[in-house]
Amino acid sequence: MQVGSLQSGAFESKYFLANRTAYELVIEEIQRMVKEAGLRERDAVFSEEPIEGTSDLSLLNATASYEGSYESLMHFLNLTDHSPMLLMLDNLQAAPQQKNGQINTSIRFQAIVRENASGSAGGQP
Repeated sequence: MQVGSLQSGAFESKYFLANRTAYELVIEEIQRMVKEAGLRERDAVFSEEPIEGTSDLSLLNATASYEGSYESLMHFLNLTDHSPMLLMLDNLQAAPQQKNGQINTSIRFQAIVRENASGSAGGQP
């Protein structure tokens, strides 16, 4: 039980974001990956919703539209998979465009936010 409790606490402190810095950290990490992958961000919407059954956790939803090549999208998804931040890919929609192999995509990420996280914000890249 003690080991499980310690591991749970370590996971939470590493991956659950402090509410005071969550938006900034998520935006910075997504923008870093977009730039590195060579995608162009068109628009983004952020919202927060409580996690049912908890009093201090919520989901930060980040939905954005991107444009780029198929290779850029695959690179972006690989970067997302290897990000030091716990960004959960909730939804992805992609549609080819008539311009030289371009793809328009809409991606929704989720991150866990803790209301009263103490110390430095977890999940910092």
